[in-house]
Amino acid sequence: SDVPDLIISDQTFEHIPWIDISLKNFTSQLIDNSYFAVCVPSLEVLIEKLNFHNIIHEHVNYFSIHTLTRLFENSGLLLNSYTIEYKTSCGFLFAIYSSKSNLPKNNAIHLLDDNIYTRKYFLRHYETFKNMLSICKKILSEENDGVIYGFGASDITANLAYFMDSDFSMLDVILDETEYKQNTYYPFLKPRIVNPKDYI
Repeated sequence: SDVPDLIISDQTFEHIPWIDISLKNFTSQLIDNSYFAVCVPSLEVLIEKLNFHNIIHEHVNYFSIHTLTRLFENSGLLLNSYTIEYKTSCGFLFAIYSSKSNLPKNNAIHLLDDNIYTRKYFLRHYETFKNMLSICKKILSEENDGVIYGFGASDITANLAYFMDSDFSMLDVILDETEYKQNTYYPFLKPRIVNPKDYI
């Protein structure tokens, strides 16, 4: 048979519009002993660690275990097991789905009875995040006694500036040892990115 026993999707679902249609194209080909393993950035981690600056334009979807499982249930597969990884800054959700006949007796689906990730829950954490950035911006803007350096021209620096509603003009420079970034600027941000060894 040409039907796959296992399909693995690693950090793709967050990039696909109309994901339900794409998923059904795969699940319609599966048989009873097939499994579907999926990894996506975790909405749980994003909310609980206040990592809203990790929301990026390349991602058209964000999933909690509840929303991901509902998506798979609509395509005829049920949750077999899952885990959430909190160690990295964005965090990842790993889940395995299968046909009903493949579910273990102590299936993980019972863990999903209580969904706390409501709109109200999201907005409460998002307001905390925005308040923290507002306080940080105020402190930096009122610092007049010395030079303020930014450290690390990371991929999320521009996102952070966006959420802080700032051009980071309060920073003298951004220090970063990555050679190709040096003596450049982020679009719309004021500080130049420099080699710390040459500047300090």
